[in-house]
Amino acid sequence: MVSAAFIDQALEALLRAKFSMRHAKSKSCIDPLFELFGPLSTFYAKSKMCYAMDLVGEWVYRDLEIVRKVRNDFAHSVAVATFHLSKVVQLTEQLKAADLAVTQMTKEEAGTKEAKEMKITRKTESKHAKGNMERVRFGMSVSFIGALLYVLARVLNSDATLQEKENFVETVRSAE
Repeated sequence: MVSAAFIDQALEALLRAKFSMRHAKSKSCIDPLFELFGPLSTFYAKSKMCYAMDLVGEWVYRDLEIVRKVRNDFAHSVAVATFHLSKVVQLTEQLKAADLAVTQMTKEEAGTKEAKEMKITRKTESKHAKGNMERVRFGMSVSFIGALLYVLARVLNSDATLQEKENFVETVRSAE
């Protein structure tokens, strides 16, 4: 739940930065969009809007949808929800951000024993260990995507030229 709130705030920061990128908008124009019954008050609406505005690429959008679904499973279940449930495991296994984060970390250590073991371990772990691994993958994905969204927002709020900002967003959006 806390992880999803982190992403929700990052999505809002990115949208606010984009809305004011070309022209200074008044708080009275932008703030109501994010208030309790505003059109961008939900995680769902923010992620859809970021994708529709080409602020995030398809893989980020898919991962945002997975984070939202896991959050909803945890928040709206009367039963105890854990990362050991097969439904949650099936969702978290699809997270691309975790794979990208691990790939980035192991690029520097390519071919090391640890990098090779990480790939093997994922295939041979027990059901209990699998749930723990998926919890870690979820945390890595949220951290990776949250950082990406905050960097994008920071660049959009910077003194860079409009063209530089748009080029940066396109570079990040199209990266995998």
